[in-house]
Amino acid sequence: MEFLEVFNEATNVFSGYEYPTANLFLPEVWKIKELLELTVVDDCQYMKAMAFKMKDKFDKYWDAIYDLYNYYVVMYKSQQPSQRNMDSEFDMWSQSVESVTPSKSDLDAYLEEGRYICTNGESFDALQRWKANTLKFKILSKMTKDVLSISVTTVASESTFSAGGRVLDQYRSSLKPEIVQALLCTANWLKNDYKIVNFTSYMVI
Repeated sequence: MEFLEVFNEATNVFSGYEYPTANLFLPEVWKIKELLELTVVDDCQYMKAMAFKMKDKFDKYWDAIYDLYNYYVVMYKSQQPSQRNMDSEFDMWSQSVESVTPSKSDLDAYLEEGRYICTNGESFDALQRWKANTLKFKILSKMTKDVLSISVTTVASESTFSAGGRVLDQYRSSLKPEIVQALLCTANWLKNDYKIVNFTSYMVI
C-alpha cells in the first residue's frame, strides 16, 4: 500500500542508525507531513478519516512550539548579567540595547522568512545552518539546536508496525499464524463497532 510505504521507508532509515538525529529524520518527517496533507483531501473516505486522525497527532507537537520557545526566553533572560556585574559603560549600554523588547519574537520572525533553497550539489545541514544564524536568532537557535540534537526515537524499529508483541507472549507462543491473524482481525472489527479506544484490556487469548 503506497500510503504505508512512506512510513516503512522512514522506519528503515531510522533503524539503520543508532542515533538518528536531525539531518536524517527531517527529510522523512517532511515526507510524512506532505503525505498527510494530500491524504486528508483524498476521495476515499476511509483514507481521509485515517489521515485526519494521524494529522491531529502530528500537528499537536507543533502546537506546543510557542510554549517551548517561551520557556527558552525566560531561561535566556535569567542567564543575562545584571547591571551590578557590568565592567564598563559599554557593557551597560550593550545590555540596555539587548533588553529592548523587539516587535516580533525570534520564532515569529523565522516563520515569516522564506524557505532556504539549496543550490545544485549542496547538501543541507540543519545544525550547521542554525549555528550560522546564532546571532540573528539568539534564543531560537539555542532551542533549535537542543531539539534537533535529540534522537528521533527510542522504540525498537521492528515494533513500529508489529502488533505481535501485544498478542503473543512467552506463554502463548504456540498459536498458529492463521489464528493470530484471525484474532487481530476480530479485535479490529470489535474495536470499530464498539468505538473502543484502548482494546488491549479487552483482548483475551
